[in-house]
Amino acid sequence: MTSPLETRLALSSWAKSEAVKGISEVPMGSNDGPPFELYSMPGEQPLSWCARFVRTGLLLFDALAKASLGMRYDMASASMMYKHLLVLGASPVDASDVHEGDLRFLVGRGGSDPLASEEAGGIHHVGIVVDDPAVRNGERVCGFVDGNWGDMLSMHLDKVDRPEALYLRFPCL
Repeated sequence: MTSPLETRLALSSWAKSEAVKGISEVPMGSNDGPPFELYSMPGEQPLSWCARFVRTGLLLFDALAKASLGMRYDMASASMMYKHLLVLGASPVDASDVHEGDLRFLVGRGGSDPLASEEAGGIHHVGIVVDDPAVRNGERVCGFVDGNWGDMLSMHLDKVDRPEALYLRFPCL
C-alpha cells in the first residue's frame, strides 16, 4: 500500500513530467487543443482546464476513488473541485505548512471558470505544489505546476504566502 507521502510525491513527479512536454492550447487562448484532448472526460466542453489537469493527476493516483462519476465531472471546475474535495475529507493547509503534492487554489485569478462564484469561494484556479517552500530573496516561494497558466501547462516559482491562495491536502495525499 502506498503511503500518503509517496502518493503526494508521485502526483508531484507526474505534474513535473507533464510540464516539460510543452503542452499548450491550439489556438492560444481557446482552452482547446492538446490540453483539452489530454485532460478532459468524454462530453466536456473546452473551458478552462486547470482543474481538469489536476483531476487527471488525482485520478491516476486513485485519490478520487471515493468520488462518484458525476462528482468527477463537476471537478472540471476549480471552484467545484475545492468544494468537493472538502466534502471528500481534504484538509485546508496553512501556507506555513505547505508541502510538495498539496493543491493550491487561487481566489479571483482570471475569470475563465464559469462555475466560480461567491458561494463557491470565488475560486478561479488550481495547481499542484511540486516542491517544498524555500526562502529566496527574502520571500517564501516554491514550485507549482499549473494548467491553463498563460494558455499552457507551466512549471514556475511563485510566492507561497499570496493572500489569494488557499491550500488543500487530500487525505490520501
